[in-house]
Amino acid sequence: MPVEELGGWSPIQEAFTHVFGFSGLGHLFLLNAGTSEYAVHHPLVNAYKSYGSFDSCDSFERSILMDSVSESLVLRLDLQQEIATRLGPLQRDQVYIPTPYPFLGGDENDPTSYNKGDVWVFLSIVHQMLNRRRAPWETSKPANGGWPNKNNNFR
Repeated sequence: MPVEELGGWSPIQEAFTHVFGFSGLGHLFLLNAGTSEYAVHHPLVNAYKSYGSFDSCDSFERSILMDSVSESLVLRLDLQQEIATRLGPLQRDQVYIPTPYPFLGGDENDPTSYNKGDVWVFLSIVHQMLNRRRAPWETSKPANGGWPNKNNNFR
């Protein structure tokens, strides 16, 4: 699917043209069709790692995703198996989602914190939370620390 259909995620859109898959934990597998560069994006931290150019998606999958280091550190297959044992297998377009989300105090290392959800809704919510507009008082506080006085006015 073209990366523009994700509705945001500008760092991805600047470097990649397509999403060609995702992991059970919501990592996106990315491709730049012009350069044949492949990457894995971790949405919960809004970062991706490029793995260079490959001849095909299958070649990337065999070389990178099926590598034992990727299986344990990126795909986290042991964690996914623990979650699947508790929640059952994923259906089409589903991922396991830590609840609450880690940036809201959740723990993505605790298999009992996960629920199933739609990958596209998950990506939309994560994008909105990581890129939300801040109120003026969140980015520039008065010298007194920004606490309102008893009249709800900033001192």
